[in-house]
Amino acid sequence: MYGGHVGFSHSTPGAVNDFAYIGVGVGGERAPHADDDHLGEPVDPPEEGLIRNLQPAENMTLAAGESVRIAFDSDPGLNAVFSIRLPLTSQSQPPTELPMWESSPGQYVGYWTAIRNLSVQGAEIEVKVTDADGNETRETAEGRLNIN
Repeated sequence: MYGGHVGFSHSTPGAVNDFAYIGVGVGGERAPHADDDHLGEPVDPPEEGLIRNLQPAENMTLAAGESVRIAFDSDPGLNAVFSIRLPLTSQSQPPTELPMWESSPGQYVGYWTAIRNLSVQGAEIEVKVTDADGNETRETAEGRLNIN
């Protein structure tokens, strides 16, 4: 008889594992697993997300020509952009991403100015940061824009 079991020695649900040790048991035996020292010390996830203190935190009303300041704190050296997401639009392409700049290490800022002939209630502000490895994180500000 050639049956057996296959098993992972370490797998964390919802996480990407940097390695996998796969044991194969033969002849009906259970699969062996890696010694505990192969797994390393457990790492706690960060308490806060990568995007912190996202502003505006409250709803704002803008008239044509008025601007909103979009800002957040994060790790220094990231690429940051923001977009204004209008509710109930039928655009088939994603909103335009506008650049943000790092005003001081880890503090990112961008501005958007309301245009004429735009009347919207509840537009969302979404920011996106990308690290040097291409990993992206997105977050939507709590404050919404009302544009008259």
